[in-house]
Amino acid sequence: MGIFSWIFGGGNVELVAKSLAKQHHALGNFNHVISAYYMDFSARQPGTRNYDKAMQAAEMIAKKEIKNYQDLGLLALYVDSTPNGYDLYFVRQSFSDEISKRLAQNGIDNYYIYNNALE
Repeated sequence: MGIFSWIFGGGNVELVAKSLAKQHHALGNFNHVISAYYMDFSARQPGTRNYDKAMQAAEMIAKKEIKNYQDLGLLALYVDSTPNGYDLYFVRQSFSDEISKRLAQNGIDNYYIYNNALE
């Protein structure tokens, strides 16, 4: 998440927001999108990059701790974009406002960004 990618287009935060919005519009609801992320995270193989983070993410989804697009966006950012040594708490503190703003700019309704969108 370098300074130049941040200045010119939002970097990884924008990529995650665009990806989630595209999937939301294609799949139709939050439950379908979160299921796709669960399958992706849980299918990662031991020894691959960010395996431990992906298993943590899959467990959080299974326990229904991820309830909306803000949560899911931060989780995706944590698993695939955050350097080792940073935890999910740091990602939440640092990027929750930005991911929410970018999700809204990409057409996700505020209800699905902030409220419990699980059905």
